[in-house]
Amino acid sequence: MLPEKIRQLNVSIGDAENAGQLIRASTYEFRYAQPQAEQATVALHKPCKTP
Repeated sequence: MLPEKIRQLNVSIGDAENAGQLIRASTYEFRYAQPQAEQATVALHKPCKTP
């Protein structure tokens, strides 16, 4: 049996253990836990799949 799909991930950035959440609904969305102008930027990458 396959595990249930992940709908939400807690994301850490540097020393900030709970910087925000990656949420999947119809699209993906990142929400900062405490939005601030001088906050670290989030970039998520997925490796390319070669044929």
